[in-house]
Amino acid sequence: MNEAVSESIPVQRQQHFRELRVFLKLVLKNPLSLTGTAIIVFFVVMALVGPFIVPYPRQAEGVPDIANQLRPPDWQHWFGTDELGRDLLSRIIFGARISLMTSATVVSVAIILGMPLGAVAGYYGERLGAVIMRVTDMFLAFPPLLLALVVAATLGGSLLNAILALIITWWPWYTRLAYGQAIATRNLPFVDSARAIGVGDAKIIVRHILPATLAPILIQATLDLGSAIIAAAGLSFLGLGAQPPTPDWGLMVNMGKTYFLQHWWYATFPGLAILVLVLGFNLLGDAIREATDPKLSRRRLI
Repeated sequence: MNEAVSESIPVQRQQHFRELRVFLKLVLKNPLSLTGTAIIVFFVVMALVGPFIVPYPRQAEGVPDIANQLRPPDWQHWFGTDELGRDLLSRIIFGARISLMTSATVVSVAIILGMPLGAVAGYYGERLGAVIMRVTDMFLAFPPLLLALVVAATLGGSLLNAILALIITWWPWYTRLAYGQAIATRNLPFVDSARAIGVGDAKIIVRHILPATLAPILIQATLDLGSAIIAAAGLSFLGLGAQPPTPDWGLMVNMGKTYFLQHWWYATFPGLAILVLVLGFNLLGDAIREATDPKLSRRRLI
């Protein structure tokens, strides 16, 4: 009896690997995912090599050049300059690292906090699950952006405080998502088989419950990376995120709005950078969602 039960667990793992191969095949065949991935890779490479290729590295760090203030785009300054004469292209390239780092930190920490809590709450249920989910619901009761604004304003305007505010806003959504998946998984045959052969609850959660939550969390995380960029830029735009002279895209849009009618390039190019990068994450997220939808997956495989 125990041998038959133990054999079902490797079979289940093989099934997971087959599903992963099909999933990757669907994602790679989707032109939306390829477009989104190309955009994301472009910005990641720009963030990594930016300090070595920017034409004006000192201006990107905040050193002014008053002689060239508010200069329109030309061959010397492709994106023009700001009110302190700093090259906008150099500052936008430097800002890519800040935006990607901020969004990756927010989403990663939110997953690390929320995913295990949701899995534990869904697996055990009853009192422990009720306590975890009531605390989660308390955070979900607040509009996300409003909660982030309150936390950031309370902590004070800085990039680190903006990241903390967004993490506090984001983790409950992953807890709720993992909770629903854990409830749907905890009584499936392969989980019952693991219990029958004496596998502990901790190992069941790590080996079976958490992997079952990966697909929806991966989709949500991909979309949230773009949302976190917008949210962080919004906090910086309101003065609650990165502070001058940090080359943050949201802060640059905020400072450029004053000059928009006469000097359109100041706010336009940082805004376009936010738009294109968020579009890349949304395209990739939509493609992953299609790949995990059974109806759409079968249709694309035909």
